[in-house]
Amino acid sequence: MYKTKKCTYCGKDINEQLLICPFCGCETSHGKTILSPTCPRCKIPLELVVEDGEEYDVCPQCGGIWLDKDEFRRATRESTVYRKSTFQGKFVRSLLPDTVTYIPCVRCGKIMN
Repeated sequence: MYKTKKCTYCGKDINEQLLICPFCGCETSHGKTILSPTCPRCKIPLELVVEDGEEYDVCPQCGGIWLDKDEFRRATRESTVYRKSTFQGKFVRSLLPDTVTYIPCVRCGKIMN
């Protein structure tokens, strides 16, 4: 049996030898600071939204959604994509700029590509 530790980002039990969490994909090495989820575009705190038992971090200003690795897999699986949607809310999204800009990860602050 191996010793476990809690992932500092998703809180799941993982092997203490792992440097990257297999559930959320974030680095788990000690000594790193954990960022509170902030929208990389608007620079405001993300709000936790629970829908159908799933938790999502959503920007209240631009409507951007942050999905950790395991949340993305669940949200994009075929059974989820093609189920009947009963969402009655309003979808709000501003136009994207013409140029591509890379934004930092809301968990670790590293630039994503």
